[in-house]
Order: sequence, then C-alpha cells, then structure tokens
Amino acid sequence: MKKILAILMMMLLVLAACGPATPAEDGDDNNESDSNTNVSETDDGSDENDDDDSSSGEGAGGAEYEGQGIVTDSGLRYIEKEAGSGAQPQVGDLVEVHYVGTLLDGTQFDSSRDRGVPFSFPLGQGRVIAGWDEGIALMKEGGTATLVIPPELGYGAQGAGASIPPNSTLVFEVELVSISEPPTPVPTAPPLPTPTMSPDETETESGLRYEILVEGDGEPVDDGDIVEVHYVGTLADGTQFDSSRERGEPFAFPLGRGAVIQGWDEGIALLNVGTQARFIIPPELGYGPQDNGVIPPNSTLIFEVEVMGILPPPPEAPEDIAAEDYEETETGLQYYVFEEGDGETLPTGATVRLHVTMWTEDGASLGSTMESGQPLFFGVGAGRAFPGWEEAVSLMSVGSKWQVIVPPELAFGETGSQDGVIPPNMPIVLQLEVLSLVEAE
Repeated sequence: MKKILAILMMMLLVLAACGPATPAEDGDDNNESDSNTNVSETDDGSDENDDDDSSSGEGAGGAEYEGQGIVTDSGLRYIEKEAGSGAQPQVGDLVEVHYVGTLLDGTQFDSSRDRGVPFSFPLGQGRVIAGWDEGIALMKEGGTATLVIPPELGYGAQGAGASIPPNSTLVFEVELVSISEPPTPVPTAPPLPTPTMSPDETETESGLRYEILVEGDGEPVDDGDIVEVHYVGTLADGTQFDSSRERGEPFAFPLGRGAVIQGWDEGIALLNVGTQARFIIPPELGYGPQDNGVIPPNSTLIFEVEVMGILPPPPEAPEDIAAEDYEETETGLQYYVFEEGDGETLPTGATVRLHVTMWTEDGASLGSTMESGQPLFFGVGAGRAFPGWEEAVSLMSVGSKWQVIVPPELAFGETGSQDGVIPPNMPIVLQLEVLSLVEAE
C-alpha cells in the first residue's frame, strides 16, 4: 500500500477487516478490536537510520512538540498533561489505558475512546510497541500524557497495515485508567498430540501435511495473486477456533507476501481455484510458542480450505472518461457511475465495506485496498476522510462503483499533503466500490 493512502485510511474508519485473525501472521490476544494496527508489537525490527517525512522533527519528531516535556534516552518524548494521584505501574502489572493515536499531521488512526473501552495489557512484557511500554511506565494511575513516539519505538520501517506508513512518528494522548496486579499464571497444558498421518496425505520438506479433498479445475494460484479462500480452522482435538464460512465471507490475501502464517502461504500455493484441501500445519509453520488466545502455544493447526478465486489486481490508471460524461455536485465534486448499485443511499452513521483506489490527477498512484484484497471499513459521515471522499460515499449505494474527481478544495487544498507527496492544488481521482453494509451487532 502506498504511503499516502495509508495515511488516509485511518483505523477507525477502517474498523477491523475481520478476515481471519487466525491465519494472519501477526496474532493478537488482546481484548480489544480486531484491527491489525492497534498498538501490539510487530515482528520486524525498525531501522532508525531510515528517513521519512512522516517522522520529521527533532528527537521524538514534530516541531510543534519541541521543548515540551522530557525526551528520554531512547528518544521518546513524554509530555505530562495531568499528574495522576495513584500508584506508578510496575513491570508485569496489568494496566488499562484510554488513548487516541494520530500521525504527526493530525490524522487519527485509532482510538479506544471511540470504542468506549480502554485497552489493557501487561506492562513491560513486549506486548505493545516499545514507546508504549516505556511511556506508560512513567505515568501514575489517573494521569494523562502525550507520548510522541519515534519510528524506532513504534512500527519502524515496516509501518502497520493501511493506517501507519513506514517510519512514522506516532502521537498518543493517553490516560492511565487503572493498575491491577498481574493474574496468577495458569499452568501451561502440554501440547495436543499431532494427528496421525493418513495414507492420502502428502508431507512437504517443511513439515506441512496436506490432503486434496476435491480437485479444482480452475487456474493454479501464483505468487503475488490476491486469492480468496474459505476455511475452517480447528485444533488437533477438534476445537474450532475460526471459520470464514460462519461469517459468510471468504478471506482474501496476497499469496507469498507473509500476510498469513507460513503454512498457509506454502499450502495455498499448491492448489488450483476450486480445490478443497486439508492442511495439518505444525507449530513452526503456524504460531509456534506464541499464545494466540484461542490457539495455545505450540499448537498443530488443521485447516479445511477451498480456493474460491483470484481477485483482479487494482487498476493501474483511472478510466479515460470524457469530461462531459461526468456529473457534478454543487461543491464541485465530479463523478462517473460505472455501476448503479441497489439504489438505496447509504445512511449517515452506517459502516460500509468498500474498495478504494487513488491517484493524483496527473496519474501518480497513491495506492489501493485491492493490493491486499482487504476492503476498507468506512464510517459514512464520520468525517475521518477528506471532504470529497466523504461526500462521494454519502451519495453512493451498496453495489455501486464510481470514478470521482475531487477538486483541491475538497482534498488537500492549497498546501498539499504535509509530506509533499501530493502537491498544492492537486485534484485527486478515486475509484470507489461499495461492497456491503456492515450490520450492527
């Protein structure tokens, strides 16, 4: 995903592409949202020598914060807003924290306050980014602070999903809500026995075992394809931990890009479209010693999978549409309708799943959700995207697909984007497709 689209896709209009938390490489056993950005630690180390405009500024980044608070030896800037009257947390304590996370340009990517539930984690155990472990440890219960976290204490050169670009300085407004003693450790159960190998199974050199249940007659999948897969995942004792079929929606991911556990990347690559198979994935190709909530450490995983299809790649350029074929709103937004949809205008406050591809008017690509196969969860009328994007979605319906030209005054205006990727007074071209309305639970 290109940088500027990552900046625009804020976490809370993106709430949680729920696709399987289970086969995804980065497990999260928090009690928070499914969002893969949150503040949980990434596997990749960061490179503090990488330069990026999103982490500009001295020390912990951001000229507006210079001279405020303290800067620790690691580079964290800690700005106390209100001193707490309670205790200071110790390593291992379970802390509850309310937070709002933004990039340096003010783009919000996540907020526990919007969800109305504080985020809890054991302090100093590496369960969150390093800047959080260090910053929360400086607070007292009941206190509030601003943490300005440089990339090397955040997500580094890797970034995090569609919301946090590589080498981003992160700003968190945090409140230490409560501190409690760590729970009594539960004795670790011995790993479940590995299922006996059947004569119909094949074992690869890595230790993956697979059995073809139904041979598909579609095209073989290839490295880099965005594949759609239905699956049911169980432990060796038959306990089901995840199922796309129960959600009624297949999971899409780019094959061979490390977006899923290794056993999935290897196993799906062996199949054709339409093939149904069973994978028996040893711990070293799954989650290993990691405690992934419903999946105990060192678990052998069994997946029954069906390759449903290969999704088309994102368009390389906008469609060439004559100016007179666009319709125009009173604000100056221009749009061309490829697909009408069901005709029902989306209600304000609803959440929809949509795909978006973005360019500058001169054709520079700004990224696409179609690159990952994961649509964006977008709050209609939430005011989290630039005005032209917000207006376009508010006029669309489920199933509709539009191409939109957003004038500068409804996008990045006379200044352009803060990082310079989008020049001043540059129109933005969007292709938007509304896939479905998310039903409130």
